[in-house]
Amino acid sequence: MGAEDAGAAEAAQGGEATEGGLCGVTFDAGGLIALERNDRRVFSLVDTALEDGARLVVPATALAQVLRNRRRKFAFGE
Repeated sequence: MGAEDAGAAEAAQGGEATEGGLCGVTFDAGGLIALERNDRRVFSLVDTALEDGARLVVPATALAQVLRNRRRKFAFGE
C-alpha cells in the first residue's frame, strides 16, 4: 500500500485527512441496517466519528436501497 493509499484509508476511518483528502465515515446499506438494528458497534463508530469531528455521509443510493428493501419486507408481511 502506497503513502497515498494509507492516507486515504486513514481518512476513511475517521483519521487525519491528508493533503486534499477528506475526513469522514460513509455508510453503505449494511451500515444503515446495522443502525436500524441497534448494533452497538456501529453506534460506537458514530460516537467516535462525531467526537473526532468527522463527517457522516449516507449516499442516496444506500438510503434508497434500505428504504426499498424495507417496503418489500412489509409488503410480504415479514
